[in-house]
Amino acid sequence: MIDFIRDGFLFMKGGYIKVLNFLAMLGFFLIATGFLIIFYDSDFALSLPILIGFLVFQIILGFVMQLLAARKTKSIYHIFSGALVFVCGLISLLLQFFDDLKFSQVWPLYGFFCGLILLECSWFRHRKVRAEYGIPAFVVIVMSIYYSLFSLKIIKVSLSFISFFVAPVLIVGLTLLLVVFYFLQKKHKELVLDDENSDEFSYEEYLEDD
Repeated sequence: MIDFIRDGFLFMKGGYIKVLNFLAMLGFFLIATGFLIIFYDSDFALSLPILIGFLVFQIILGFVMQLLAARKTKSIYHIFSGALVFVCGLISLLLQFFDDLKFSQVWPLYGFFCGLILLECSWFRHRKVRAEYGIPAFVVIVMSIYYSLFSLKIIKVSLSFISFFVAPVLIVGLTLLLVVFYFLQKKHKELVLDDENSDEFSYEEYLEDD
């Protein structure tokens, strides 16, 4: 009887994983489609109500994905995917109500919130910001702020001109950061992601949470 109940739980969890994997692929497709529609607005020529409906559907999908992931699979991938779909839809929706703002100006904002989502995922799973989340989140947030200075014309210099000189410095800097992190892992084992601190819940943890 116990084995039957256990198999039932595993089957249900496997079903949720398959559903969330499908929803994640659908969500990423909606994100890409939404970007294309907004960026090439004159080519698609969609009416505002249809576009808003499309984005609202994306927002609802992202919210449902986060809810299912947080309650059922506990998968960081599913939580991250749901949050990303939700945030991208929300930013794109708000953009429709500000005629003075264009996608070409606010696109770094998507990357900024992507970094914040990484921090959220780390806090959800570990109740703290771990290095394997914090470092890429920091890089993404800094890069987003950097590019927003040019997209919003705060720095009135050609981005291509600046990138020609700054990009190599950034690449070398990020490489050095990863090297430093590698040696820190050697001295501080708590920075190493082991099996006990993996992002996937074990079967026992899954049953305890339910």
